[in-house]
Amino acid sequence: GNVYTAWSQYHGLQSGNNAVLFARSTDHGLSYSRPFKVTPNEHGTASFTDLAVGPGGEVYLTYLTYPSSSRPTADVWLVRSDDGGVSFGAPIHVSSIELFDSNQFAGATGTVDCGDGPFACESGFTFSRFFSNSAVAGDDDGVHVVWASENEDGQSQVFAWNADATGGNGDDEPTVIADNPGDGHQWFPDIA
Repeated sequence: GNVYTAWSQYHGLQSGNNAVLFARSTDHGLSYSRPFKVTPNEHGTASFTDLAVGPGGEVYLTYLTYPSSSRPTADVWLVRSDDGGVSFGAPIHVSSIELFDSNQFAGATGTVDCGDGPFACESGFTFSRFFSNSAVAGDDDGVHVVWASENEDGQSQVFAWNADATGGNGDDEPTVIADNPGDGHQWFPDIA
């Protein structure tokens, strides 16, 4: 009967208070606990969260962090709760990634959506928003995380990481989902 929800809360890019919050319901969604911050302060800007429940009731939550003065890379993280979302363990570093986000292609404005007419971007490209997000699933084999990241050829590609149910003994290197994405991009991965 538990329902879990997580979201990103933004307080401005300069504040360093952007975080992933979590709340749970034990009455089928009629009421929710007071939200609490899942991401540690040292992770700075955290975003794009996803949740999964494993076969033993464990709750997995994945999120991204962005480069900052204290952390030079973008990273995929995983946290786990063994008490139905009352608390979460320490974050597990899944992978450092190269971001592939739409604002990188807009030009000086850095907007996330580029259209035509009054919505045209300096770059001249037309596109909807896309970003490097992660997703998580849990099953009898453990926990599985997927994400999109820029590969060596400048394409967005989907990667996967697998670990035992504790999030320990994870893959040393992420698995490339498709070895040759060609000229196209792979983004918005999900897993079930």
